[in-house]
Amino acid sequence: MFTIVAFLAIAGLAWYAERTTDKERSHKPSIFEDDEVRQSVVFARQELRLIVYGIGAIVVMLGIIADKLH
Repeated sequence: MFTIVAFLAIAGLAWYAERTTDKERSHKPSIFEDDEVRQSVVFARQELRLIVYGIGAIVVMLGIIADKLH
């Protein structure tokens, strides 16, 4: 049960991250500085997504452990 909840939480976060990243990439900047800011935001979101996947893997493993102990 805990493992299923962990998988659902990770799936929801991944879907939300992809949706917001796609919205950010679809905008065409008109000023050079704005282009650099948008690129920085996209890179930051990609790095944060990697961190979230790592934390999600930890949560799944904790869910597996909790299911075995329960």
